[in-house]
Parts: sequence; C-alpha cells; structure tokens
Amino acid sequence: LRRQRQMCIRDRYLRVLLPPSLESLRTQGATTLAYVGSDEWLIEPLREHGFVVDNVIVAYQKTDWAVPSRGSQEVWVRPAHPSDFPALVALDKAAFEPLWQNTAEVFQDALANYPHFVVAELDGVVVGYEFSRLVGNQGYLARVAVHPSYQRQSIGTRLLAESIAFFKQEGVQAIILNTQQDNQASQRLYRRFGFELVGEEAMVLKFDIPLSPQSSPEFL
Repeated sequence: LRRQRQMCIRDRYLRVLLPPSLESLRTQGATTLAYVGSDEWLIEPLREHGFVVDNVIVAYQKTDWAVPSRGSQEVWVRPAHPSDFPALVALDKAAFEPLWQNTAEVFQDALANYPHFVVAELDGVVVGYEFSRLVGNQGYLARVAVHPSYQRQSIGTRLLAESIAFFKQEGVQAIILNTQQDNQASQRLYRRFGFELVGEEAMVLKFDIPLSPQSSPEFL
C-alpha cells in the first residue's frame, strides 16, 4: 500500500512537471529528453510515461599499470588548448550521437578542471583527444575519442596508454571508466588493457519530444 501511494505521488509530480519542461525544450528546438542515472524510484515512473531504455552505462576498473601497446607513434600527443575546441566539437559530432557530444563549454570546463587533457594530431589535424581527472585515490578516465575517419590506426590505444602513464605518475590505486554497453569496440580496447567489468552503472532513458503540443501524449 505504501509503495502504491509513493507511485501515485511520483506520477502526480511527473504529470505536473513534465508538460512545461517538454514545452520549453520543444520551443528551443530540442527533439529528445534523456535521463541518465540509477534512481530506481524514478526510472519506473519515467518508463510508464513514455521514456524508453536506450542504453546501459557499464563501469570498468583497472588496478595495475600494464600497457600491452603504446599505440601509434605517428601521432603527436600534446596538451589541449582553447584553439582546439572547434575541432574537438566537430570530432564529437562525427563520432557520437547528440546525447554524448561535448560542447565548447564542456571542453573549456575540462581544460580548467581536469589535470590531464591531451589531443592527438596527425599531419596538423586533430584526430583524437582524451581527458581524465583524479577522484580521491582513484583516476577517472572521462573520455577517449578518435575521429571515425582515423579509427583503427591505434590512435585510441596511444591515448589510453598516455592516460595510464599519467595515472601511474599520480600514484592512483585504481583507474575507473564508464562506457555504453553497446560500444563493443571501446570495451574490447579496455579489456585488452586489463580493465575488468565492474557492473552496470546507470540506465539511459529517452523520450521523443512531440513536434507540437497537439501531438503530445495523453499524460501531457
């Protein structure tokens, strides 16, 4: 009975909060609203209101410094600079779906707050990047990205090796990272480097925002 009462309250809140939120997003040109998290109390009500499971975020961990390969030595790996942001934004648009694309503001924040942020250049072209941060005595590998036109050239391997070298220098006890469950290419690379799957970290739910108020679902 208590659970049913809680579900009713959550349903009432969603009915009140979602319509104006979706309308505001729609007028700004947004086409999708996404939730990424592990709050069980929220996931079920969102699914009842039309959100669908799009993906699952999984966590990996590594507790040693073993590096099976240094990757491509043809690319120049150097610290990122604000002048790189346009190229990085374009790279993300080519490599990721909108939900996972970083903006120039995100890159600016990473440059200001992440102690390790490097880009990979090949013949003067930015072809990849990686940034990481420290979380207590752990290292968090936030992003490794390579432009689709330059993948399968061991550039991601090089960037991953560079990040592990950074974490080794900092003396962290473990390296952690998150990735999408369906990103099998990245997971193969991580497992090759000795990362072990820890488990599921979060659910990715999506809701397609109606093109007009008239086409909104009944609960709106």
